[in-house]
Amino acid sequence: MQTAFAYLHYLAPDAKALEAELDRRAARGWALQWLLAGLACFRRTERRDLRYCVELLPPEERTDEARQA
Repeated sequence: MQTAFAYLHYLAPDAKALEAELDRRAARGWALQWLLAGLACFRRTERRDLRYCVELLPPEERTDEARQA
């Protein structure tokens, strides 16, 4: 399986720009595996119908989820 890494530094107001970037990569055959602190890992895929939606959580919700994990 082919993998690629990329630094995706987007701020909260740029959520739509991040979606567009992920959609462009998906159209070229790269599916997002994970995204952590701006570092993204993509894997090669045959699918070209992938679309991404970036949903931002308020800081207090992110903290609650981290405690549950």
